[in-house]
Amino acid sequence: MVDSKYTARRSPIFNEVNYELSENGLVFESEQNSRTIPYTAIQSLRLITTPGSGWRSDGSSGELVLITKDLEKLRIVSHHYKSFVNLERRSSSYSLYVRKLARHVFNANPTARFVTGHFWFWLFWFVFSLLMYAGLLLIVLLVGMGFIYTLRDGVGETPPLNTWLDLTVAIVSMVPVISIILYGRRYLKCLLPQSFDPEAIPESVLPQS
Repeated sequence: MVDSKYTARRSPIFNEVNYELSENGLVFESEQNSRTIPYTAIQSLRLITTPGSGWRSDGSSGELVLITKDLEKLRIVSHHYKSFVNLERRSSSYSLYVRKLARHVFNANPTARFVTGHFWFWLFWFVFSLLMYAGLLLIVLLVGMGFIYTLRDGVGETPPLNTWLDLTVAIVSMVPVISIILYGRRYLKCLLPQSFDPEAIPESVLPQS
């Protein structure tokens, strides 16, 4: 008896894969491979969710990394590759499938690990965000010093055009830095490693359409 089905293709270098949840294990089929992983053989499930690009926080994508006791990895993604210009989001069906899979694994193997995020990705964005904060602080200091020297040396005179151009460039350069910082904060929140309840997976660790 099949409890749930899900189909996805990760990228152009991978074939489309059909995933099914049977009574005894996870069944996945592609043009080149077909096999079943028993729920009792699954050691951990890791949910990795990344935010959408731009200023908006919706349109996030998800990936489930399944690791067996033999250290074999299986990845299931929340999107379906159709072409270079057509990447279909399947967040709803992916989330439903992940919830059912987590319950099956927990019932068969209560000692399995259920975690979200990724420490090394999180650490990368943490360090990168610190560098962006340092860069933003440096720009603010340079702009402040530029205004001080301009006002001090230009009393009763019109400041040179190059001075105003330099200040304008410095101020404009703050925009992408601030954008990266805001984007990095969303990544840090999504990638922070933590455990989750397989019987009640919170919406925050699943991709949003």
